[in-house]
Amino acid sequence: MTIIILAISVYVILVAYLPNISFSQLPFLTAGRSSIEKNHMIIHGNNNNSSSNHSLSSGETNSFWYSLNKIINTTKPKSLPLQTKPTEVTNVSQKGVDKFGIAMLYPTKPNGEQWYMNMSSPTSDPRFNLNNPYKHVGKSSVSRFNFNKNPDGSWNLTSPKVRMEAYTSTGYNQSKMTTYNQSELAAKGYMQSPNDWKNVEMTGYLKYIGGGKVDENFDWYARGGIHTDANKGCEGTAYKGNLYYSGNSDFGKEQWHENGFVSTDTKINVTSPLKGKWIGFKLVMYNLSPTLKNGTISVKLENWINENADGKTWKKIDEKTDNGGWGKDGERCGGLPDQIITWGGPIATFRWDGANEVDIKNFSVREIQPPTK
Repeated sequence: MTIIILAISVYVILVAYLPNISFSQLPFLTAGRSSIEKNHMIIHGNNNNSSSNHSLSSGETNSFWYSLNKIINTTKPKSLPLQTKPTEVTNVSQKGVDKFGIAMLYPTKPNGEQWYMNMSSPTSDPRFNLNNPYKHVGKSSVSRFNFNKNPDGSWNLTSPKVRMEAYTSTGYNQSKMTTYNQSELAAKGYMQSPNDWKNVEMTGYLKYIGGGKVDENFDWYARGGIHTDANKGCEGTAYKGNLYYSGNSDFGKEQWHENGFVSTDTKINVTSPLKGKWIGFKLVMYNLSPTLKNGTISVKLENWINENADGKTWKKIDEKTDNGGWGKDGERCGGLPDQIITWGGPIATFRWDGANEVDIKNFSVREIQPPTK
């Protein structure tokens, strides 16, 4: 009788505290056993803490107590989320590589817009504006910071305030912008031209050498025009992906320049501090198909890094979906308070502050084909 009571007590404890999926290992609850055996790692409780993969034999399932011991010493199913940093590596053979041989996370849209840094002479590129506000109105395109070529073909920038803008093939032309009303922009789908940067993958390789504070960052952004106070700042809309010099990450949303700004919670130590090493950084943004009852289009944001700078091994470090409810300042420019920035803009920008010396190479912006799911 004592043994029966003890067995019942153990069963009650199991029901109360163990995941339902674990019960498939009990001899009297065998449903789903094959999948559980594949997705569990058995941890043996010995002195050296060794672990190995182990599948239950038919003889083992005949013993209740043996099965119970396996459940107690089994980790969570691998399909459940673990408390580790997720690593997602691109399949180069399927997604392909870009002009620089760098793995693409998402395929380029057929006949879509693409811009690649001119590694031989960046300042001669009419679609690349380096910290020069006058280029917007057709004046001199001379850079306002020192930009020198390194022996390895990369470029060294010395300036504590960098704004590098990449244009679509249409270029930047403010006279083509017929409205800054965000409700109208959302219906129209673009700010300047139908081929504005909207669904994009922005890539850059950097070596942070010196200057700046740990709470400053590299900041890639798109979906707007110039970021000035003109036109109530309503041209300065953007989604932003940030990688901090300290190794942290977050996203920003600029509903108007320069005070209509909101950011996500910062993810701490997604990588080691950046100083003194090459690293690849990608921001991806794309519209999702309408899934809500009112037909609202959401926007997905993703930050990725290539820690060893091999061009292939990319890790997703952060993501955010703007479904609404993020931001409160859209009404200033004719939108909803939390207006989702679903339209494209003519400028994609690579920015940083504080870091007074950075080496760069292989920057690009590609219009991508968004995933269907």
